[in-house]
Amino acid sequence: MHQLEFALPDDFYSVYWQRKPIVIRAAIANFVSPLSPDDLAGLACMDGVESRIVVEKGCAIPWEVRHGPFEEKVFATLPESHWSLLVQAVDHWDDDVATLRRLFPTIPNWRIDDVMVSYAADGGSVGPHYDHYDVFLLQGQGQRRWLLGGPVRPDPKLEGNAELRLLRDFEIEKELALQPGDALYIPPGYAHWGIADGECLTYSIGFRAPSDSEIVDGFAADMAEGLAEHNRYRDPAVLEVPPPHPGEITDAVVHRLHDIVSQHLTQPALAQWFGAYVTERKYPSEVVDFDEAGAIRELDLDAACIPCRDSRFAFIDSDGALDLYADGRRYVCPAHAQRFVIGLCDGLPIAPSDLVNFREIVLALLRNSSLEIT
Repeated sequence: MHQLEFALPDDFYSVYWQRKPIVIRAAIANFVSPLSPDDLAGLACMDGVESRIVVEKGCAIPWEVRHGPFEEKVFATLPESHWSLLVQAVDHWDDDVATLRRLFPTIPNWRIDDVMVSYAADGGSVGPHYDHYDVFLLQGQGQRRWLLGGPVRPDPKLEGNAELRLLRDFEIEKELALQPGDALYIPPGYAHWGIADGECLTYSIGFRAPSDSEIVDGFAADMAEGLAEHNRYRDPAVLEVPPPHPGEITDAVVHRLHDIVSQHLTQPALAQWFGAYVTERKYPSEVVDFDEAGAIRELDLDAACIPCRDSRFAFIDSDGALDLYADGRRYVCPAHAQRFVIGLCDGLPIAPSDLVNFREIVLALLRNSSLEIT
């Protein structure tokens, strides 16, 4: 698939981004879906691919959820209507779908989570629900009708199926239909419900939005792992007289505890943890033996080297210190490697000169399966 252009309105980021939904007609002009329904079903039958089927009607219970991988014969047993197939992270498996990750150059690419693709038979949907993250819903084939609600309150009433987060009280504020190439942007926390009018295929480009709890818990765990066991709490001062209330935790003690936490909670430590955290692979990769000698021979023969499709890259440039993060690992790079690092994070092939100038970094990335030789 050639490079696609996504036509966002000029005021999108100032008016709509993380504020309110917007439908974008012909967001990608003359868009042709890179996948067919049969392609998607084939992916859902593969080991290691995260997929599910949601059947609203025609089964023992309403809104039945089944998880893959599926056997091919399963699809012949499904009802004629009111069911959906959803496959996560299709960009990890298909190069053309992976290009959809590059549609939003003004949004940091480490914010993009994955591209989910859903097929729906006539009337198929996953019900009225909401998400905790931003999502662009790009219509690939057929027509899908969208019912939009307003912002969901923090403790909404849900139906019994917790996995789907079906809203019990869903009030329609707007209704619209998407044709191939149209897109709908939904900010976090907005109620929406997409229903297929006939068969349809939809691409959902979702963005990462870790919760405060995940950030604090992840950083605290990482910080604690590196602390020495012999560093322990000590009283803030010599206790020369008994405290007036032995059960009291005094201000001095709280200040001492605050000092213990603060000395480890530094901006560089937080940046290094976040760089590793936000580039962790969505799915763990298989451990493979790395033939370093063979890789060097291929590089010496001018082999091309590109980022792996399922790898994540980001970098932090702080006062000349250039840290590259790839799949949860940190690589300290020289300041003059900035062009090389930016290219990696943009998913570009590595220039031949960079394969020579930054050979050790390239080999380390190859060793950890973040790059591949083509």
